[in-house]
Amino acid sequence: MASTQINFRIPVDLKNDAMKKAQEMGYNLNGIVKIFLYKFVNEDDLVAIRSDVRLEKIFDRGISTAFTGNKSRQKTKEIGKLLGA
Repeated sequence: MASTQINFRIPVDLKNDAMKKAQEMGYNLNGIVKIFLYKFVNEDDLVAIRSDVRLEKIFDRGISTAFTGNKSRQKTKEIGKLLGA
């Protein structure tokens, strides 16, 4: 079977956590990526795969940072005053 190499960037913390978990399961990252790709290719229900990933944690990080700063709190207060809150 012919093979190819892929390169991609992921957050260091995600890589380290994935490596640790893979090792605990007796795998390495290469094997885990292969399993994911085989599953991705062979399964029609992409939603089931997506539901395993906690996307809300990935995206909420940026959103929560954007809305918890002093500038955003001040803007929220100003909006509240304009709305009569």
